[in-house]
Amino acid sequence: MFPVNSEADGAPNSRLTILATSAAALAIVAAIVWWPGCRQYPPLKSEESLRVLELLNSACNTRNASLLAEADSRLAKLDAAGKLGSAEKAGFESIISLGKAGEWKRAEAKALRMASDQVNRPH
Repeated sequence: MFPVNSEADGAPNSRLTILATSAAALAIVAAIVWWPGCRQYPPLKSEESLRVLELLNSACNTRNASLLAEADSRLAKLDAAGKLGSAEKAGFESIISLGKAGEWKRAEAKALRMASDQVNRPH
């Protein structure tokens, strides 16, 4: 049959092995989920930024240039008020630039990614 290990042999306790293996697996999953490289966009600094992101998503989904212009205008106001971080601003501007260039599909994908990167993040 199967050999039976005992603590007297110096073999590790099976419960301890299971616990250590589970802890290691959980640490790996947590590292993958929270590793900075897994997220392309930084956390948004304010509720106003979240509203701009919602507007930007709507603009890109509907390929609506006037909504895109409104998002751009709101973004400029947030920037003037000092409510945007530099990485946050760059993320928004890259999406807006794609929309202005008529690359709606790419802009839509990036806006969706920016939104998904905000899930489970404190605001």
